[in-house]
Amino acid sequence: MLKVERFEFGKHENIWNAFVKNAKNSTFLFDRCFMNYHKSRFKDHSLLVFNEKKKLIACFPANEISKEIKLKKKKKD
Repeated sequence: MLKVERFEFGKHENIWNAFVKNAKNSTFLFDRCFMNYHKSRFKDHSLLVFNEKKKLIACFPANEISKEIKLKKKKKD
C-alpha cells in the first residue's frame, strides 16, 4: 500500500533533499532550499509517496494555482 503525504516544512525537507540529490533525473530546481527561496511566488502543494515500508519512493514538486485541477490537452497532429 502506498501512502501519499503533502510536503510539510520542518518535517520533510531533509528526506526530500536526500531523495532529490540521489535521483538520476534531478535538478537544483527541485531542491527545497531553492523552492523555499521562491515560496512567496507560489502556494506549494508538493507530494511525497512512501511505500509500505515507509521508504520514500517518489517526490512530486507541485504548486497550487486554484481549487480546480487543470490538465493540458495534447494537440492533435
